[in-house]
Formats: sequence, C-alpha cells, structure tokens
Amino acid sequence: MTAVADHPQLALSRRAVRVVVSPDAIAAQPSLLAAINLCVTLSGLDDTEICLSLEIQPAQWSRIRHGDAHFPPNKLNDLMDLCGNDAPLLWLAASRGFGLHLLKSEAERRADEAQAEAI
Repeated sequence: MTAVADHPQLALSRRAVRVVVSPDAIAAQPSLLAAINLCVTLSGLDDTEICLSLEIQPAQWSRIRHGDAHFPPNKLNDLMDLCGNDAPLLWLAASRGFGLHLLKSEAERRADEAQAEAI
C-alpha cells in the first residue's frame, strides 16, 4: 500500500471571482460576524467548499456562521482570498474609523510573484 502523503491532493473547491464590495454594503453590517457572512454570501461558494478549503470541520463552520463560535483569525486572509472579496477587512477598518487603499494592483503583485519565481 502507498501512503496518502505520496499522492498529490486535488483541489476540493474553487475560488470565487473577485468582486468589489460597496461601502454601503460594509456600512450595513453590524458586526465582524456579519461582514464574514457577507464575504461568504458574495462569493457564491457553498459552506462545504469553504470549510473544506479552510480546513474547518463542518459543524464548527456552522457554529461560526451562527455566532456560536469564533472565526480563527489566522484564517481570515485565506477566507478573503477564497471568497474573492475583502468584506471583513473593510468592515474592520471602517469600524475603527479608517479607510483603505490598495498598495499594489493585482497586476503588479502577479508581476512581482512571477519575477520572484523566475529567480
């Protein structure tokens, strides 16, 4: 028998198409949990895809979505990348009275990554 580690893993989910979240949609969210749920809703992904990709047990994910458990902060970037929007980040900034601006465009980031891989 071969070990499971010897076989490459298949991606179990897809990434959502990147969307821009309106300031009005962010302002309408009363909490970080609501912003996380907005992030998920806007993605069009189902809960199974998200919990598998984030390696969160489905029961735990359900508790998180309903406010009965906390979302792991170290997975927030992964959630936003997977869901294709920055709703939680935008909500956090707005809730503290800050605005955000992009430091590099997506094209600039990809070019930097390609250049780093080429070296």
